[in-house]
Order: sequence, then C-alpha cells, then structure tokens
Amino acid sequence: MKNTYWAGIIAAAIILSGNYLLGIINNADALEMINGSQPTIRFMCSAVMTATATILALLLTILSFTVNREEKLRKDHFKRLRTIAKMCTGTFVASMIGLLLLSIPYTKAEGTNEIAEYFSIIYYVMQMYAALMSAALITIVFMLYETAKTAIVLVDPSLDSTPILRQVEEE
Repeated sequence: MKNTYWAGIIAAAIILSGNYLLGIINNADALEMINGSQPTIRFMCSAVMTATATILALLLTILSFTVNREEKLRKDHFKRLRTIAKMCTGTFVASMIGLLLLSIPYTKAEGTNEIAEYFSIIYYVMQMYAALMSAALITIVFMLYETAKTAIVLVDPSLDSTPILRQVEEE
C-alpha cells in the first residue's frame, strides 16, 4: 500500500513542478492567473467530489462481494477498504471546501486593493490545493486498483491467491 502513497506524492511533485517552471509571478500577474485558473480548479473540485462519492458507493459493492465469499480474506484487504473510504471522505470534504472558497468573488469585493499584495500567495495556495486534490484522487485510484485485484482473484480461481487469502493452517 506504500506504493500507492508514493504515486500520489510523485503526482503532486510533477504538478507542482509545472508551477515552479512558470517562475515567480508578481501580484498583477497573479490576479490574471487566478481569474484564469479559478474556473478550471472549480471544475476539478466538482469532478473530484463526483469521483469520490462514486468510489464510496463502489466500495460498498466490493465489500458485499468479498464478505459473501467462502474464502477468508486477510485483514489487509479490509484495512485497504477502510483506508480508501477514509481518503474518499476526506478528499470529498476538502473538494467541497475548495469549491466553496473558489466561489467567493474576492477579486471583485470591496477592499480588493488592500488584499492585492496577497494575490500571488492566493494563487500559489490555489495551485497547491489543486495539486493535493489531484494527488489524493490518484492515490485513491491506485488503492482501488489494488482492491480490484483482490476481487479479481476471488472470481478467477486459476490466479495465485495465496498472498490475498488466509491459509487454513494459519488459523
């Protein structure tokens, strides 16, 4: 399961390195870049919310499928399901918060001149937030893939299932 976390970390690093290649921006450019990236990040947040909600529903299907099997699964399988559910819930909530924060028209609010000096910081925070949401979703998908492999082994008995299924002698 550690490989799935590394996949998310690598994805976040790649996404953030794209921002690093843009170089340091000043506050005037930051406002333009905020206005340009805000709709895309808003769309990404809603897509992440949809994906995580769907994955949570699919987890229930995987859970009912694996519980009703005759074979005894290792605790790692159920631990992975629990971890995916927690990550989906956390990512869903974080995406909802991000969506709500991005819906605030702070660039058109009164006192915009007072916060103008923080536009570059706001831009970088938005980009980091988007990178973390993307990395979380990539990690969840990799974890879901590992879980799907377990379900596939249960359906196709010709596959080697010894690492996934408990041995009778162990009990």
